[in-house]
Amino acid sequence: MEQSVIHVVNGDSAGGTIREALGLKPPQDLLISRDLYSCGPLLPIDSIAEWHGARKSWWAGLYADQGLDAPVCIWTPRPAGSGSIATER
Repeated sequence: MEQSVIHVVNGDSAGGTIREALGLKPPQDLLISRDLYSCGPLLPIDSIAEWHGARKSWWAGLYADQGLDAPVCIWTPRPAGSGSIATER
């Protein structure tokens, strides 16, 4: 089985820079995240949707513990071609 690489970057600025520098095409080979990976679980990525769900649930629980609503900006879908996460798959 051939392995492909998805590059994951944090933030739109980094995403734009690496997209231009390496000629990447989101979302096939570049995912731009707005998540803070130094907090919460970082599970193996078998499914991007499930992985995002686990991260979203963790953040929602953390905010709920403080009596707050979790921000939606991290999980708002981006326009087609703008990308989102990178990992080897």
